[in-house]
Amino acid sequence: MKISQFLSCIKTPLILVCVILIFFTFFSFFIIDEIVLTEESSLLTFLFIDILYQLDLRMEDNVALWFVSLIILICGFALFILGWKEMKLPVDNLQKFILKIISIYFLFLSMNKVIPLQENIWNRITAKIFENAILYYSGIFWSNIYFTLKIIFFVFLIITFRKLLVHINSKKIKAKIYFLIFSGAFPLIILLKAFEIQLIMNGYPQTILSCFIEFLGLTAFMSLLLFLNFIIGYYELPETGGSVT
Repeated sequence: MKISQFLSCIKTPLILVCVILIFFTFFSFFIIDEIVLTEESSLLTFLFIDILYQLDLRMEDNVALWFVSLIILICGFALFILGWKEMKLPVDNLQKFILKIISIYFLFLSMNKVIPLQENIWNRITAKIFENAILYYSGIFWSNIYFTLKIIFFVFLIITFRKLLVHINSKKIKAKIYFLIFSGAFPLIILLKAFEIQLIMNGYPQTILSCFIEFLGLTAFMSLLLFLNFIIGYYELPETGGSVT
């Protein structure tokens, strides 16, 4: 079985799970505050709350977070495949090498979703260098570096994907849709997060923007996976321009 065929087999159940998680994230936002747990609450009520927690993309250390981590991991694997020399992509070896670097970053990003690697690694480094009094500010510095890397990798992917799209002659519209969703979601997430921070600073700790941010994040990664599946399938063909699902 080819890699693209494997990705095609799993994409439908992955999309279905994405829809379920997005639904329960919004559902949890509207209903969770209406449920008051007391000692007299039934076992079914506690079970219902636990299910909502596990399927809420906004929560930490739950099933939803592990699923997002899995999606990111598969995207990283697909990016690494694109960096193989055997893939006859219309890009140079340096671009392929950077694709492999980004695939490693996606591995880190996937692990960071379930394990706070970013904070742990940086805190260990700064604990050896800085005094505790300025540890907080060094953390801000690391966050800025991490955010800058995200921007650089995102821009590189957009440039590389645009170049790949130019060379695709068949079923280009489907690939373009995946590409546009991925490229449009990331800047929109930044804008919504900035707006959400302003609302929190003005005394609105719970806003529905958090649901939309998680929705856009999951949609972006899933669109990236579908796009990578398309690209891998296209360039796995003996001759470009053949049938790609």
